[in-house]
Amino acid sequence: PLLFNLAMDPLIHRLEQTRFGVRWGDLSISALAFADDLVLVAGSVEAMNGSLGILEEFCQLTGLRVQPKKCHGFYMDKGVVNDCEAWRIGGSPIHMIPPGESVRYLGVQVGPGQGIVTPDLIPNLSLWVARISEAPLKPSQKVRILNTFALPRLMYQADLGGVPTTKLARIDGLVRKAVKQWLHSPPGRP
Repeated sequence: PLLFNLAMDPLIHRLEQTRFGVRWGDLSISALAFADDLVLVAGSVEAMNGSLGILEEFCQLTGLRVQPKKCHGFYMDKGVVNDCEAWRIGGSPIHMIPPGESVRYLGVQVGPGQGIVTPDLIPNLSLWVARISEAPLKPSQKVRILNTFALPRLMYQADLGGVPTTKLARIDGLVRKAVKQWLHSPPGRP
């Protein structure tokens, strides 16, 4: 990721100079980057086309490529979604996310109108607990796997997705029940 970040820094700097981004207080946000993911943010269709032009120029200069099939976009203006032609990169159209749909970004579902979609984590947790339970491991190893892999992933999605406390309480109950079962803890013991 460090090499990618070093390579992307000139692009992000150039996008910030354009002021194509969305105003947030005193800031103008044109791009969000994390690892090898890049999000372009613009205040208008024309500004997005300008940002995409800068991205294409940057890719031509550096030899980097954008894969349009992996790209998604949406435009909102006064509650209306995608009242514009699909944006293009290298002549290929970008998938415009329609209202009511979402795409996965950094582990959460994101879409126009609803923003980050609140995930239903209970099916995943139930599956992970069942798989850990079936594994031929010592009880302490099962708890370690749950704490090291499953719960951090779950907490990340719960935090970003704004999972309500009622669902969190149910998740807590499922985790406690599984751990008690693995450790052969008697009922009623916290």
